[in-house]
Amino acid sequence: MADNALLDLGHVFELLKKYPPSQLPLEAENINDVKGLDVIEAIFKQGWPERALVAMLRKAMIDKKAVKFTYEGLPRTVEVHAFGESSKGHLLFRGFQTAGESENQLPNWRLFNLSKIPVESFDITNVDSLAPRPGYKQGDSQMTVFSELKVA
Repeated sequence: MADNALLDLGHVFELLKKYPPSQLPLEAENINDVKGLDVIEAIFKQGWPERALVAMLRKAMIDKKAVKFTYEGLPRTVEVHAFGESSKGHLLFRGFQTAGESENQLPNWRLFNLSKIPVESFDITNVDSLAPRPGYKQGDSQMTVFSELKVA
């Protein structure tokens, strides 16, 4: 268990070097930052893995790239549309799963809890995101939205 924790922490630092939050613009043309200070506060309440994942989610949204990761034991490829915090304080993101495995038919909409994503499985792909997808609505009712894609 301790070896895995050290491995995870090492991977987090590698991700932070690869995708440093300081290189992410505060605003981007296709992103709607609803509550900039709230997102910073919520992120720093979390552990390092969630902080690294948030930085990578924002990078993927800005660069319009899909992300891949393991969730509930299944590989997923997802286009990120929004992220925020649940009423219980969990960091979440809404995504459109385009590939990988799922209990439901693909493609489909999913809400993901960042604490359930092994950070070592998470990466930004070279696959272009087609977000925002039809059916996406701003202001996700299942979370306090910190950042989301703008709908034209």
